[in-house]
Amino acid sequence: MMISDSPTVTIIFKGLFLLAFDEENKFCQARVIQADRHCLKVNIKTNGCLHQAFPELPSEIPDGDISFQVLRRTGSVGIYENTATFNRNTAEDWRDFRWVLDMEGRLLHNRQLPFKAVALKRSIFINNGLFYTFRTQPVSIISPSSSHKNVIIAEQIGCDINMYDQEVAVLKYGPDPRYSIQFKKEPGVSFEISMENFCDEIHRPAPGNSDFLFYYDVVDVPKSKQFRVTRQSANARNPCNPVIMGLSNAPIS
Repeated sequence: MMISDSPTVTIIFKGLFLLAFDEENKFCQARVIQADRHCLKVNIKTNGCLHQAFPELPSEIPDGDISFQVLRRTGSVGIYENTATFNRNTAEDWRDFRWVLDMEGRLLHNRQLPFKAVALKRSIFINNGLFYTFRTQPVSIISPSSSHKNVIIAEQIGCDINMYDQEVAVLKYGPDPRYSIQFKKEPGVSFEISMENFCDEIHRPAPGNSDFLFYYDVVDVPKSKQFRVTRQSANARNPCNPVIMGLSNAPIS
């Protein structure tokens, strides 16, 4: 699958999420990590002249699952990969999904890992779209033995959804129909939905630390065997990176 130059909707994941893809039922489940001082926020940006008005979203989304689906369309999600093989040291396509850091991959633990479900209380379900790396960043991966490796990884994940003719998509973010927004296909109009799970800027990690450690509230790894991931720039905000668990089938439980 190729990335569209003009998708109708782009969903961007920023912050602490675990992604899994269901191969049978065709959806992506983005688990929201319930980390200390973090909260889930959803922001919608419209490009073009829109003939509909959106309700104002709360600054913090109510508890419960969120879903985005194109109505009357069979579920189908894909992952964008530019070539059959991927070399992190030479790959040139920054949109390739394989920039995403995999907790079970070779850069980190290189094995299947057990979950601790206590920090996984809500999910975002996406039933249509193509997933890819939206933005990359250079980081340092610090191993349990304190060795460093400087690499490029995905900082944000995008999902593009193309809508046609009179199609309508629905974002549900609460317990009843009052907490839903419809997106209609209109000429020259596109939407960007940002799903953010960050801590407040005033509570950002101290230099040398990283929100990456919150993934170990979910993945059961002894402290002596845990990795650290920090930005290479000492003055930049430390990363909260979306990660995948070996492309395991959803649901993550």
